[in-house]
Order: sequence, then C-alpha cells, then structure tokens
Amino acid sequence: MARQAKEEILLAWTALVPVSEGQDPLGLNLRVSARLASQLFHCITSITPRARYYSFLPWAVSLAGKMSPTKPLRERLRFIEKAFGASCILHHEGSPCEGGRLIGSDSLAKWYAAGAGKRIDIDGLPFAKNPALSAYLASLVNLRLFDTEEQAEEPDAEDQAQEVVSTDLDLSALGEKVAKAYERSVAKPNPKTLLAGPGKPSRDDLSKWGKAGGLCELTEHSADLRILRDLMFNRVDLPGRGHLMRRDSLLLILHLMESAADHGVALDASSFGDAVYFRSMWDSDAEAQGITWPKGLDDIAARWRMFYFHFYLSAVLENLFVCVVNEANLKRMEGFQLGELLAPLTTSAFNKGMRKLLGVAYEGNFSELTPHDLFAASRVDIAHFNPMGSRELDETVPIDHPLSESMLHYLLDQRDRYATPEALALSAVLCAVLCFRYLHLEKTPHGNWFAKTVKDDPYENVTVPVVVRELRQRFDDVWRVPFGEPLRFLLNRYVIRLHLSLAYQRSGSFFYVDGERIRGRGKRYDEPGYGNGRFPSALRILEDLRLVATDPDDGLTRRTPDGDKVLKAELAKDGAQ
Repeated sequence: MARQAKEEILLAWTALVPVSEGQDPLGLNLRVSARLASQLFHCITSITPRARYYSFLPWAVSLAGKMSPTKPLRERLRFIEKAFGASCILHHEGSPCEGGRLIGSDSLAKWYAAGAGKRIDIDGLPFAKNPALSAYLASLVNLRLFDTEEQAEEPDAEDQAQEVVSTDLDLSALGEKVAKAYERSVAKPNPKTLLAGPGKPSRDDLSKWGKAGGLCELTEHSADLRILRDLMFNRVDLPGRGHLMRRDSLLLILHLMESAADHGVALDASSFGDAVYFRSMWDSDAEAQGITWPKGLDDIAARWRMFYFHFYLSAVLENLFVCVVNEANLKRMEGFQLGELLAPLTTSAFNKGMRKLLGVAYEGNFSELTPHDLFAASRVDIAHFNPMGSRELDETVPIDHPLSESMLHYLLDQRDRYATPEALALSAVLCAVLCFRYLHLEKTPHGNWFAKTVKDDPYENVTVPVVVRELRQRFDDVWRVPFGEPLRFLLNRYVIRLHLSLAYQRSGSFFYVDGERIRGRGKRYDEPGYGNGRFPSALRILEDLRLVATDPDDGLTRRTPDGDKVLKAELAKDGAQ
C-alpha cells in the first residue's frame, strides 16, 4: 500500500523493560550504592530487615536435613517456613508480626480471615512465591553459618534473591550453635515435634510456637538473643573487613541516635547522612546542630561520607534523567535537542525565580554563570578547582549554607519541582559543589577505598571519582566555566549515553536518539529513585535486638540500657586495642 510522504517511520528497540531495571535506569543503585553498602552493612540488605530470621533459618535448615528426603530440600524448607508463618499469624490473630517483613504474611492473613480450623494443613497453606531463605541465603553464607568459604553477592532487590536448590546445605559449627539457640527459645512445644509428627499440628500449638519464636518475639529472655547480637557485632571473630564495617556502622547508628533524639528528631537515612557528611544535622526547629562521635568511629564515618557523596551524585543524575524522559515524552515523535531543554535557563523570569529560590543574588543568566561567580555571590570566593580550594570550600560551606548539598537536595527533592528548569539548574549547582568538596579527599585512604570498591568502568559504573576525573579532562577549570557547558556535558554523557548503553544491554530504554534529536517512547519515569536502602533494615535489626526502642511519649527512638552497654563495651574494646 502506498505511504504518504509525510509519514514518519523510525526504527527502535521495543522490548519491555523489567521493573527493577526501570527503577535504576542509570545503574546508580544496584551497580554502585549497593556495592558500597554491601561492605558498610555487610549481611544486612534492604530485603533482610528482621533479626530473628538469622536464627530461625539455620534452625529450619537443620530440621529440613532430618526430615524425609522424599521431597527436595527446597520443598522441605518451604513447608517449615509455611508453618512458621502460620504460627506467627495465629499468635497475632490474623496480623503479621509487629514491624512486618514476615514472608507470606499477606496470603496467610487472608487465609486466617477466611477461617482457620483447629488443625492446620501446612501443605495446603497459601504462601509467598519466594521463601525467606532465598532472600537471606547470601547473608547467611557470608556470616559463615554454612560450611563454605565462598562469598555470596548480597541481593538488594527481591528479584535478585537466590533460589535454594542445593541438596547439601550443611550448617557450620557456628550455624549449628545459632540453630540450637533458636530451638531453646521455642522448646515448649518443640516445633520439631509439631512438624515431624503424624496428622496436622493443632492451631493452639502453632500459636504457642509463634508466641515464643515469632519475628517480633525476640526478648531479653530469648535464648537466641545473645548469639544474634554476637553475630551482628562480630563477637564471633568472622574473617573479613566487611564484618568489622557492619559492626562499626551499627555502633555509629547507636551513637548518633541519641544525638538526634537530643535535638528532637528521628535518626533516619537523611539525618544520618547529614551527620556523616557535614558533622551536623537539623534539629526540630530546623536549626543546624554540630555532631561529634568517639574517635574509634572516625573511620566508618568517613566511609559513610563517601557513600553520601554518591548519594548526592545520584540525586543529580536521576533528576536530570527525569527531565530528559519528561521532555522526550512531551515531544514524542517531534523530539528535542539539548539546547531546547536548556533554553529556559536564559530567560529573565527563570533567573528572577532562581535567585529567590537559592537566596543568592547572582548577576546575569544561569547558563552563562560560572560556579565561581555563583559562590562568590554567596560570599564564598574560591579561586580555582583544585585540592586547596576544595579544603577551603569544605570549611566555608557548612550544612546551613544556601548552596550546601543538604540545602540544594532539599530544594531538588520537592515533587512539584521534578522535570522543571529549576531541577536542571539545581542539579548543576549540586554537582559542582559535591565534586569540588570531594576533590581534596580524592587521594586519601577513604577516597581510594571509594574508588576501588566499585569496579572502575566509567561507561557502566558512574561514581564521583569518575565524574571528577572526566570534568578535569574536559575543562581546564570547571569552576570558571559557565554552568551551561558542564550541564550539557552531564546530560549527554551521564544521562543520555549512559542510559542508552545500559538499555542496549537490557533491550529496553526510555528514549532513543535519532540524529541530534531525542525522542520518547511513552514510558514514564516520574520521580528520581535513589537512597540508602539498607539503613531502615539496620535500624529494624537494632530494634529487634532490643538495643533501641521508640519512646511512646515523643515518638523518638533512643538507645535502651542494653544499647548503652553494647556501645560502651564495644568502644572500650576498641580503646584497648
């Protein structure tokens, strides 16, 4: 059939993008953040937030090994996990354990609501597609609870969890010790008897199991509490730097938690980040307060500072990605060029609003403004992009400076500012200040650790060291170059080209380039996706271990007396060493 002359025919990849890849389109999270966090929170991932699973699962493996081998190990473990889930749901009368993350709880809650009989058919229970052991397996392996010297890659997403297929999942001596501690916690009635005996276990007996051995029933009287604390704080002398980093990270949280509560705020991933990055945090009146910690925690705090350098870089690039995807979808087949995206930054209306937003009375339009000029207008007049200037900036741009990373990120993270010209400009300023602040740390031991932790492949793994290096290579002194030029470079190099490179490997992208025009595919990416995904898990584990607790009067989380003792004892141990 004849085709009209004006009809546009463009070739493009059309394969669907898996959800996990769509949530990390620039590879900033699973490729970089997760690898840094896998050392800092070794064996604590974003999908492993409950302490008791670390003792229940070794016990389940031990029990499964003694059950009839007529069923594969995976099926035996699934059977035990189903019974465990039912025991918790029955104990809580249809609700999951306090604090959540009970695998299969949604299905089991519906089962309970439909009416559970006096005898429970474990095989017939609904359950989750992936059992808990799949999510926790890598962490249990790395904690040396199984007889293997191999290390496992810890998942940070549900679809990365390892399927349990092994028939020789043998517990180590430490694993046996942990399993026996759990068994002592639930001695009456012994779940082994419930699951191994004939017929169906009674509702009452399963409920008693949940009362003693459920996820949220780890108390000061539980036999497995001490061994779980020993595991998390590496009192079992596991080899490898990662176990020491996890221990130090937990100690740093315990210390900073009290500081945060004293200032009337909760310690979360954001306030924790401010503390390690600026040695300050915002109090309940939005005033900046200085933070200190014992010298023994200096090393881990410096490593976490490196993590938050990447956090801010992720904020920059993810926000720029949202801008590109939004513009591409608006223009669709017409497409756009980068110059068109950046054009609003030159208008008088935009610059009037930007001066007000930043609280800095700079002159001229933003695209022609240099970082030096902008910071000089804010009374930080640093001459050149070099380590000496970097040290000066680190001292003169604290958390409450209008151009600090914390202030810029706050402005950038407002949902109504996503995909706006303001987001483009804020991203450019944030990138300038974080790269400049990092410069004097580049050759330090912690800067070297940061660079080496992530595989140095600049075309796949974008880190602050990579961006700093390439900015120096491209510009003689980026501090004296108008924002429009490095912003165009960031968009082209670390958003468009990087995404298309990763998307080609995965057979899917949010946009494509046709000549000089960028055209959309209609796939939405409405807000940036980045953060410190393992921090809530670490906080939950500290709560499970009864080392922190939430005050019912003010809602703030503080150390418990046991938390005070653990922090004091571990810091004293460091002093002795």
